[in-house]
Amino acid sequence: MKKLAYSILMLATAFSFFSCEKDLMKEVNEGDWNMERNILTLQLQNQIGPSEIVRTKDDASITISVNTNGLDFKAVDVNSIAVSYDASTDVQVGDKLNFDNPEKTSSIAVRSKEGKELQWKVILKPFQSDLEGTWTLSQNLTYGWFVGTDGVDSWAWGNWHEDMANVIPEAGFETDNELEFVLEGVTDDGNLFGTFTNKAGPDGKYASFVTSATESGEPKDFAYKFRKVPVGEGMWEHNLETNVVSFIDKDGNESSSNPLKLENGKLELMFATPWDYNWAHYNPSYTLEACHYYYYALSKK
Repeated sequence: MKKLAYSILMLATAFSFFSCEKDLMKEVNEGDWNMERNILTLQLQNQIGPSEIVRTKDDASITISVNTNGLDFKAVDVNSIAVSYDASTDVQVGDKLNFDNPEKTSSIAVRSKEGKELQWKVILKPFQSDLEGTWTLSQNLTYGWFVGTDGVDSWAWGNWHEDMANVIPEAGFETDNELEFVLEGVTDDGNLFGTFTNKAGPDGKYASFVTSATESGEPKDFAYKFRKVPVGEGMWEHNLETNVVSFIDKDGNESSSNPLKLENGKLELMFATPWDYNWAHYNPSYTLEACHYYYYALSKK
């Protein structure tokens, strides 16, 4: 009898459990629990960088930086949009938003499956590239060289801030030059691109990286290390995620910088160089061979 009572109790418990599970799944499937009304991602025409999404209860906004060159504020394309699970919106990919007002704002309504609606304010922020403009050199080209491993080998030696004109006087010809960046647009990946001009200064000269101060006394051209910014005109592309700028000359040759150091109108444009020191210690140009990087110290004009 006890066994029978115990079996009946277990069956009743199991039935109750599966009944509750069925009811729970019904609520999940019907979606009455779902009141989410978020915009997860939004990509607009000429957008630069990621969207800045802020929501505090029913106060929701998205700030988007865009390149305004040639942009019609009355009809800005929606390139992509993603909202919460099972939510819907009054804006679809390919639609246009109107920002033709002093505040440069528009709105997107998002409705949860449960039926609640939230108005999202979309704020358009004209993008200003800190790189765009004209730059002048504030000092001679500078390079860093080292033999051995700094901080590891007790015999290591070098100089992280060597004036290149001390070794190649003609490298100083670059000091009066100007480097101009003109922003033209944004790639599909969100990188800035445009044209650059490396202008010769009043002396009409560019730096030469040829030196006869070699072990054999024969001239050697170190342009393979130090001519990373092409002479004349070309194209540039700035990856905002890595903060690296690439230069493409008229022949399609490309060189990429280290991450930029840009602050308060000062720009350190640095390039890594191949280390090809041949251990000829008395070679007058050995510091150039042992160079790890060089940089332009630039000021905004």
